[in-house]
Amino acid sequence: NTNLSNEFTYDETISALYFSYGWQINKQWSAKAGLRWENTYAKGTWKTSGKVTTQSYNDFFPTLFLGYTPHEKHNFSLSYTRRIQRPNYWNLNPFRQYMGAYAYIEGNPQVRPSYSDNLRLSYVAFKVLNIGTSFSYNKGIIVQIPQYDPATGQTGYIQGNFGTYYYLGAWVSASGLPLTKWWQLTLNLWGAYTVNDDNVTTTTRSWQVETYLNSTFLLSKTWSAELEGWVQTPATWGYYSMKTRGELSAGVKKTFCDNKGNVSLYIDDIFNTSRSNGTMSRNGTVSHTNSRWDSRAIRVSFSWRFGNTNSPAKQRKVGQQEEAKRMGGGN
Repeated sequence: NTNLSNEFTYDETISALYFSYGWQINKQWSAKAGLRWENTYAKGTWKTSGKVTTQSYNDFFPTLFLGYTPHEKHNFSLSYTRRIQRPNYWNLNPFRQYMGAYAYIEGNPQVRPSYSDNLRLSYVAFKVLNIGTSFSYNKGIIVQIPQYDPATGQTGYIQGNFGTYYYLGAWVSASGLPLTKWWQLTLNLWGAYTVNDDNVTTTTRSWQVETYLNSTFLLSKTWSAELEGWVQTPATWGYYSMKTRGELSAGVKKTFCDNKGNVSLYIDDIFNTSRSNGTMSRNGTVSHTNSRWDSRAIRVSFSWRFGNTNSPAKQRKVGQQEEAKRMGGGN
């Protein structure tokens, strides 16, 4: 049976040309514009079944930025970007994975990338406070599409492209805010109005809020304690509606030898609440999911910095990070 093998190879070639130009208009105003062209050719081969699929497409990605700095401690920026999100490799593998007698997950080598147009306005004060708003229009987001077969009673969750998704959001964040000499706070609060529309039968609208809090207590010159948590209210993505989720973690850290070494003890997800519960609905097919994993854990770590601790950090390899993300496993 060829469906029992997942010997699938995928080759992808991306060619690109781009240019950008930035200029300082005056002491307060700066601007930057860029354009990137990409050509992508992809070929997927399911060796066991002999099926071959190909894709070829061209894309343009403009970038515009305008900055205003009335004072060294205050900065405003307005930007527009167009981006692409290619499917993870496991999204493309057509091998069928059964979750039970009546449900399975299946990849799709015909999945197309999704595209987003993003507009963002932000204000930064004292390099600590960040306030802003953004709008994003996403076309063809990659989701699991439920398909029910009445003949077998099975429901397949096939990787595919969803019509359109957009949100209008706003955020407030404070990083390393010194409330007192012994208390530092990092807070991120984000809220948005979202719309999911498959352009056929399903349209959902919802409000959602997400918050992150990190509170650091400086107990002495060498001892510190940390309390960290996040909460996300119900959210929708494609055909999937997710319930409220969040977690709380805490830890202590000891530094020594002029901060060259440190040892720490952390408890992750103290109340074991990090889970994914939701409902997927399409064309009368409704399924409920309840995913839990071993997120509660105790971590003990030790680190030591060698050499020149004031040397600049190595530049991140953005392209390599993107590839690593696409190679990550899926559920």
